[in-house]
Amino acid sequence: MAVQRDNIVMHGTSGSFSRLITFKQYNGKTVVAHYPDMSKVVYTKAQIAERFRFKLAVAYARSVIADPVKKKAYSGKKHVSAYHAAIAEYINASKAEEKAKSNTPVENKLSSAPTKIQATITTPGLATASGIHALSFTDQPPS
Repeated sequence: MAVQRDNIVMHGTSGSFSRLITFKQYNGKTVVAHYPDMSKVVYTKAQIAERFRFKLAVAYARSVIADPVKKKAYSGKKHVSAYHAAIAEYINASKAEEKAKSNTPVENKLSSAPTKIQATITTPGLATASGIHALSFTDQPPS
């Protein structure tokens, strides 16, 4: 790892460049490192479930942004985009729903083959014609 000192151009830089190097900030210093190889990471069931919940939240937020009426309803918060407000609302609503159902055990059955997943998302706080948005996509857990 290389540490940048007194470099005006690189001061405060963070992020990746062409999946080759990464700039990080540690104790006020810019550190240059290899791009992380995450190919051998084994995710837990809880991590897979949370990633899936976030995937559904992003799908919900995209549906909000596509509808001008919903987008305007979510744009009321100061310094928060409608997209991020919709993600936050979906995540908070799904966590509250999960907490309410915590008395019933949930089984996670994962296989190495692609799984067809169908999800129904209710629109929290907004009324639509049907009140339900349906999503359908294929998801394959990391192997």
